[in-house]
Amino acid sequence: MRVGVWLVGAYGNVAAATMTGAAALKRGLASGIGMVTERKEFLRLDLCAPSDLVFGGYDIREGNPYASAREFARRTQAVPLELVEAVREDLEGWGRHVRSGTVRHAGPAVLPLASASVRGAPVRGRALVERMAGDLKAFQARARLDRVVVVNLASAEGEAPGLSRVRTLAALERLLAQDRPVPPSALYAWAAFEAGSAYVNFTSSLGSAVPALEALARERRLPHMGRDAKTGETLMKSALAPMFAARHLKVLSWEGHNLLGNLDGAVLQDPGHQKAKLAHKDATLKQILGADLHSRVR
Repeated sequence: MRVGVWLVGAYGNVAAATMTGAAALKRGLASGIGMVTERKEFLRLDLCAPSDLVFGGYDIREGNPYASAREFARRTQAVPLELVEAVREDLEGWGRHVRSGTVRHAGPAVLPLASASVRGAPVRGRALVERMAGDLKAFQARARLDRVVVVNLASAEGEAPGLSRVRTLAALERLLAQDRPVPPSALYAWAAFEAGSAYVNFTSSLGSAVPALEALARERRLPHMGRDAKTGETLMKSALAPMFAARHLKVLSWEGHNLLGNLDGAVLQDPGHQKAKLAHKDATLKQILGADLHSRVR
């Protein structure tokens, strides 16, 4: 089975690591250490192999996956530069599938990061959703894929008040027609469902968590999941907090610090984006240890 992985934020660090790792696995240059699906519980499942994955995606900047992976390796040493060079052919091939994303209502911290062509793109509203759904269908046909999964890796968005009460597509379309704030993550999820694709939200952004979009996914029988992948500080909280609760310990205060570089760190300097991100981090802790806990993340 050939599976397309459409990464929103295709030139970012997480995407660079993902594509480099998948190419290395395909070529036998890396092991499956760190992959949950390599545990024995999953081996009986008919999952696709790394060699069956084809990557594409959206980004709001100019670039390509190979250049992003080289810069990622040079700055962070998280992957060896020689490994990036060894999979250059794969990265450059997948780069041909990357298209321009959208910055409609993405917030003031994101807009300056976008290329001039993306900032000035005239397509908006329902036409934008249809254009993006068309990109996904074209990707599936061009790469001869059995299915496509859209994965949101973009920087955290600000809060989207009111959308949690939007229960019908007609109401959502009215908001678009009035150019009311519907964040990019929700537009990408909507486009995914229109194209018959699954959707995974790796971020704390709204994504598919709009009742109207959840209803559309159920109607189309499409899986969707996620609202923050919990790979860093929140992962540590969700591992340690249950231990304290199981030991019947009273936690009075929990101070957290995120050390963020790259563009995600730059975007989270904006108070609006930061507020939405930190609300998610606090919620996880208080669900486990109780609402009277003092917690703060900086």
